[in-house]
Parts: sequence; C-alpha cells; structure tokens
Amino acid sequence: AADFESVSVAYWNHLLEEANLRPADGLDYGCYRCLLTGLEPGKKYAILQKNSPKTSCAVYVNRRLLAQSGDPFQMLKAQGQQTKGSHSVIGPLSLEFYPDSDGNAEILFFISNYFYRKSGLNDTVYFGPAEAFTNNNYITIYSLICGAMFFIGLLCLFQFIINHQRKEYFYLGMTSLTLALRIATNGLCLLTIIFPKLPAEIKFKIEYSAMWVVPVCVTQMLDLLYP
Repeated sequence: AADFESVSVAYWNHLLEEANLRPADGLDYGCYRCLLTGLEPGKKYAILQKNSPKTSCAVYVNRRLLAQSGDPFQMLKAQGQQTKGSHSVIGPLSLEFYPDSDGNAEILFFISNYFYRKSGLNDTVYFGPAEAFTNNNYITIYSLICGAMFFIGLLCLFQFIINHQRKEYFYLGMTSLTLALRIATNGLCLLTIIFPKLPAEIKFKIEYSAMWVVPVCVTQMLDLLYP
C-alpha cells in the first residue's frame, strides 16, 4: 500500500524499484490508502482525477464502493473464471462523500493493471469540499479546443472534395482531425465522457495514432506548399 497524500503521481514501477521488486513478480494489482482526519462530519467532500488510474480501479470511502472505472476485480479471479473482453477503462473519475461521525474518511484506491507498461496513480488526486468541484471549466476548455480542431479538419476535407487538385487541404484536414482525437484522449479523456465504456486499449491506439499520422501529413503538406 502507498499513501497517495504524499505523492501527486505514483507509478508502481518506481515503488517496486524502491522495494527491490519487479513487475514480473506478479504484482499486477494493489492499493493506495489515505486516512483523512479532522473533517466536518456533516459537510460533503469530493475527490477528482482527470485520468483514472491505469488501467482500472475501484475507489472506497470508509469501506463503501463509491466509484469504479473498468473492472479491476477480474484480476483476482482464477484464470478459468475470468470473462473475455476488455476490463480496462481510463477517464475522468469523480465522487462525493460524507466523513463519518468522527470526521474521518478512509480513502482506498484498488487498482488493477491488465496490459499497460505503467500502472498506479498516474494522475493527481484532487480533494476538497464538494462545491469546489462544481465548476468544470477544464471540460469546457477541452471541448472548445477539440471542437475547433474538428471543425477545421472537416472544413479542409470539404475543400479537398470540391477541389481534388488542392491536396494540401487533405493533409491539413487529416492533421487537424488526428490532433483533435489526440487532445480528446490525452489528459482529460473527453471520449470516455461521451462513450463511458470505451476500452482503454482503443483509447491508447487513438491517442498514439497522432505520432504516426501527423508527421507524415505535415511533411506532405509542406512539400506541396513549398516544393
């Protein structure tokens, strides 16, 4: 177990190295635990992560399951009992809770990693009064940026359709659409908000496609503009 109050980002890889262990030792799931004291018993608090832990997790507060991303419990089942398909989902994670009558809150992150090279609390855990999380400006900003990139991409592709001689429009449109998908899956995953059960495997494939598509499209576009 690791105390997530003292670290904003904690990967198992680093923790295992400090303990002279290796990921191959079978430690594919684990817990982060934090005990908060001195809270107001009748006050509502909240926890927010822009990216849920890789690659699936369950969050308990005072032994109650309040949030879940993917299905981390499949990792605990015997090989013959595990169901097929993806059990990994990565996206925004938020929950609200009240502390117990003594003003305490035991917060537990149970995390299972099914396929990714890194695991653990891959993003900062934000904690505070519930009213502090009601303003979702970051969702609005991400949506505006992705919407603008999608609009530019579709506009450029339309220009290419009506004028096939201007191939630079095609490459600029593909660049804009790919970057929009990159923004929508990296950091705050907007696609998970739209498609809550989007498998993390597909999310990563969309996210990393920009590494291959954008350089090719940009170089082709520049070659057409400046032969």
